[in-house]
Amino acid sequence: MREPKERLRDILEAIAAIERYLGRGKAAFKQDELLQGWFVRSLQIIGEAARSIPEEVRALAPEIEWPKIIGMRNVLVHGYFEIDTEIVWNAASRDVPALKPLVENFCNNWRSRARQRRGSFLCGPAWGKAGPLCRSNLQRKGTTGRIFLDLCRKCF
Repeated sequence: MREPKERLRDILEAIAAIERYLGRGKAAFKQDELLQGWFVRSLQIIGEAARSIPEEVRALAPEIEWPKIIGMRNVLVHGYFEIDTEIVWNAASRDVPALKPLVENFCNNWRSRARQRRGSFLCGPAWGKAGPLCRSNLQRKGTTGRIFLDLCRKCF
């Protein structure tokens, strides 16, 4: 399974793919089926990457509208004959440029965000489940928080 940071890079690469052709304008987009397909595919990649990021990691960036991104992916993937090119254009021209700095910021700062919220999260790949590296389990065993932080650095 790919790491969340790799998924964030996937999102940024798909945003760059959209940006490469966004300058052609709406008229060119409406006339060019290949361009429409390019934008749809890039939006699908953004949504799929977002869906693959664990919810605990997504919770570290509440300013990103993860459910809407994933919902858009679902419509594009499953609504073959119901895709509205106007919605695709609006997403590509309005929402994607707004998403880019949020994802860049999250990608650059997610380790510090995780450390700030570490008291409410667990360490390791099974963040949502109680595990041996949980702060409360370590404290019960008489282990100091310092060791907990050292162990968590391996996960972030």
